[in-house]
Amino acid sequence: MRRGSTLVVGAVEDSQADKAVAILDRYNTVDISQLGSRYRETGYTGYDAAQPAYTEPDITAERDRNKGITIPIIEEQLEVGKREVQSGGARVHTDVIETPVDETVNLREEHVTVDRHAVNRPVSGMDTAFQEQNYEITETSEVPVIAKTVHVVEEVVIGKTATERVETVHDTVRRTDVEVEELNLDGTPKRQ
Repeated sequence: MRRGSTLVVGAVEDSQADKAVAILDRYNTVDISQLGSRYRETGYTGYDAAQPAYTEPDITAERDRNKGITIPIIEEQLEVGKREVQSGGARVHTDVIETPVDETVNLREEHVTVDRHAVNRPVSGMDTAFQEQNYEITETSEVPVIAKTVHVVEEVVIGKTATERVETVHDTVRRTDVEVEELNLDGTPKRQ
């Protein structure tokens, strides 16, 4: 820890141990026994409180040594999606058409008629015989009344049907590859 590493200790159920290790492995964990062996190869014999503390550059250099060299293998992956595009359609237009219609209807009319007849009979009720009076009779006639009601007489249904098809997309993807060649001390390639 003096050299910039972090010690993580976790108490987990046995059933969760593999999961805990997998989580730690995601963050570039270092094997303590391998690290200790490497320290001993450079003269480390144990913790010495009298040693000066590591500086920030010392810690960065130590972390870089622990990381080693990582060469990423890069690979393209083909992702095929889909999007909707307009491929046609239909336009429906409605018009209003006026059609003349003739209907017949029987209409009734009243007309006032005045007929005079010669008669000769005695008057009954003499008290009202010589008073002025007005009589009115009203004439009525029927005229056509037009009312319109709206009815649905036909329907045009516009819909869509869908079909599915499989299309194979052809393309290429790239991937980097690493070739490892072992060298002798003098820098020449080792023979296999």
